[in-house]
Amino acid sequence: PIVGGESHQVSAAVGTVVLGGTASMFIYPLLFKYVPFLASSPNLMGIYTGSTIHEIAGVVAAGNAMGVGVASTAVVTKLARVLLLAPVLTILSWMENRKCQREAEAAGIEVCKEDCKIVLPWFAFCFVAISALNSAITFPTALVRTAGKVSSFSLVCAMAALGVDSDFKEIQKLGRRPLLLAAALWGWLTFGGLGAARFFLGV
Repeated sequence: PIVGGESHQVSAAVGTVVLGGTASMFIYPLLFKYVPFLASSPNLMGIYTGSTIHEIAGVVAAGNAMGVGVASTAVVTKLARVLLLAPVLTILSWMENRKCQREAEAAGIEVCKEDCKIVLPWFAFCFVAISALNSAITFPTALVRTAGKVSSFSLVCAMAALGVDSDFKEIQKLGRRPLLLAAALWGWLTFGGLGAARFFLGV
């Protein structure tokens, strides 16, 4: 809702993210095994993994394939990225709001608040709040397990709803551009992310 994407565009985006994440789950353990400076630094590999793989599930899978040391650092790094969603998405929503207002002014159209409104990413704020609460309070194991099951079920329902609302013909009309863009971004994350991780760690 923040950038106003159509359901078929969202489906294409989700599909390319899953594709890239799945590829990374197999490639990163191979890099850790065969690239000397990565194999000698689980901390670097963990930060690299957590900062460049899109999905939390992919980070967990790739991290566990490389050992506990890599996995723990990777998950913490990934969760730090997720925490940044709240401010980043709020800024994006504000930018879209300003763009909408400028376009309306240029066209001489008077808009109401509903036409150009800031959409707050409540899911991201809730994640931050629950993370903070979980850091301060120890929840019962049974409650955490139940919450995990509810979360998984909700995710399945959301993905199913996205699929029902999507039109495969409309996705096909998007052509090769989403795949090319996704491949370029995945390549940038894979190589640029490694360079950034080495730079900030001084490796």
